[in-house]
Amino acid sequence: MNWKKIYFFIIAYLLVSCEGDQSVRYVFTDLSLEHISSETGPNQTNDHLDQSSTTYGIRCNLSPVETYRKGRYFDPYESSISCDDPIQFIYITATSDFDLIHPEGSLLNDLFYYNPGNLRDAEYLNGDTVAPYFDMKHLPTYPDSNFPEYADFMLAEPITSSQNIAFIVRMITYSGTAFVDTTSTIQLH
Repeated sequence: MNWKKIYFFIIAYLLVSCEGDQSVRYVFTDLSLEHISSETGPNQTNDHLDQSSTTYGIRCNLSPVETYRKGRYFDPYESSISCDDPIQFIYITATSDFDLIHPEGSLLNDLFYYNPGNLRDAEYLNGDTVAPYFDMKHLPTYPDSNFPEYADFMLAEPITSSQNIAFIVRMITYSGTAFVDTTSTIQLH
């Protein structure tokens, strides 16, 4: 009888001691931009050369790479991942005048919000250059992919007149690494 109790406690201890022994870290390695649209529901990439500014957004593909893994497996519901060198600043500008208040090259962060896949958790940039925390938990590939593969920035203010425009996004990590890319030109109306 005593052996059964001891055996039970040993098995229980081994099972419980495995909890929380996992850790995964990653870094961002690149930035590439795509046009997206929220016109038909969740944000979809958009290859059209014209689009309504009320549903327009920029997808920032971040190319995360795993740098460290501890533990036999990774369960996103037990432990979270962490970025070794997260994005600290983001700057969104345009190659032409957006409107009278935002001439070519001026900061457009006040016109965009970060959409993590759930509008309840959307975060306006409000003209600030401090980057939001990028999270995957509301995106379609979660929990199969735990790294934030992309970040969507939706245009919050419609343009006043139809125009051709390309956006430039510059992201800077805490270590000072800079990633820069430019969208193709799109006709917004």
